[in-house]
Amino acid sequence: MKKILCFLMIMTLALAMLLVACDQQDQLGGDQSGNPTSDQTSEQNSEQDVEQSSNQGNEQSSEENSEQDIEHDTAPLVSSVGLEFVSNGDGTCTLVGIGACNDQNIVIPKISPNGDRVTVIGNYALSSIIGLREVIIQEGVTRIDENAFSNNDELVSITISDSVTSIGEYAFSCCTSLTSITIPDSVTSISEGTFTSCSGLTSFIISDCVTSIGDYAFEGCTGLTHISIPGNVRSMGYRVFKRCTSLVNVTINKGVTSIGDAAFSGCTSLTSINIPNSVTKIGEGAFYDCHNLKYNVYEDVRYLGVENNPYSILIGPTDKTQTMYTIHENTKYIYSDAFSKCTELVSIRIPNGVICLGGWAFSGCFNLTIVTLPNSVTNIEVHAFRDCTSLTKITVPESVMSIGFRAFDNCTGLTSMIIGSNLTSIGSAAFSGCDGLRDIYYMGTMEEWADIEIADGNTTLSSATIHYNYVPEE
Repeated sequence: MKKILCFLMIMTLALAMLLVACDQQDQLGGDQSGNPTSDQTSEQNSEQDVEQSSNQGNEQSSEENSEQDIEHDTAPLVSSVGLEFVSNGDGTCTLVGIGACNDQNIVIPKISPNGDRVTVIGNYALSSIIGLREVIIQEGVTRIDENAFSNNDELVSITISDSVTSIGEYAFSCCTSLTSITIPDSVTSISEGTFTSCSGLTSFIISDCVTSIGDYAFEGCTGLTHISIPGNVRSMGYRVFKRCTSLVNVTINKGVTSIGDAAFSGCTSLTSINIPNSVTKIGEGAFYDCHNLKYNVYEDVRYLGVENNPYSILIGPTDKTQTMYTIHENTKYIYSDAFSKCTELVSIRIPNGVICLGGWAFSGCFNLTIVTLPNSVTNIEVHAFRDCTSLTKITVPESVMSIGFRAFDNCTGLTSMIIGSNLTSIGSAAFSGCDGLRDIYYMGTMEEWADIEIADGNTTLSSATIHYNYVPEE
């Protein structure tokens, strides 16, 4: 009996200990195998349901946002209202002013409130508008007139439709916050002063369709660093890139024939420029104060050119103290002021192939006695031999068609000269002060001499003896 009681007490104690252990396991949230309890499983399932629901919501929201973005990108532009228009009387109209419009971002409408098609943005129409940030010109506008957007110093973006064919003078001048702009291929001319003082403009691509760039077009665009001139551009105007102080390199493509006066004057950062053989005229001071420009040097003379002809443009000697210089045979153009005031220079032979003598090229060379001009020179520019007081005779070959203003002014030692029969004009005062000129040997007839356009200030020519039909010695 005692044994049975003992056994029952031991079993009771073991059962109590087992119950305590199970209670502790429940408090830990699982059994000893690490499996979750039914309550924990329920909680995790609930959390997973919430997470899955959230993910599905995010995916749906993302899809909706994407659809909204697409819808926004393809949404039609909302035209600005309140702008002022004037009818042209033919179903079209001109935008003439800001009117009651307060938009910072202006979208020029295709149709005016009166139902006319908008085709012109008039003179000063949106000039000097405080707070103007962006302009979009929609299809239909064909002309942007003078100063249309000038002096908008907060304007950062402008979009021009392909329908525009003409942009007037100073249209975007002094838009100092404008960093880039694309001109459509339909525009063939960049007018005078179009981008003058757009100091924020850092890049500009000139279309291959452009054939001319007017005076002052990019003057003072101090942010421009590179520019390429397409070959279809036949001429560049006066001071076209003057004071573009950040401009580092310039590429002028084959086909360009003329570079205007002071075109790159004051481009103090300019280090390289390629000039093709097609260029036949470089204006006075085109590279004045470009003191970082790198030249090609041959026999103490500096040149600019293109890769296949680094000696195309003769700029001038490295020093001006020599009595004679050798000009490279591939030279095409002698730049203005090239040998000006080379007071020790006695003689110079210009090789065949040189087309033009720039203004003031040999002015002030008062010891120069012998000049040989080849039968390739077509123009003797202004002041080319002015004050060459020791020059006694010169031959102007058959190839020369014009002698510029004061080209031989004050050549007091000049006594005779030979002139070819293809000369068509003699500029004002070209031979002023040549009081010693006695004989002119002209290769044409008297009638041909009479056809030459001789400007005022050349009385010394009429006092000289003209020898017609002259045949030069071989």
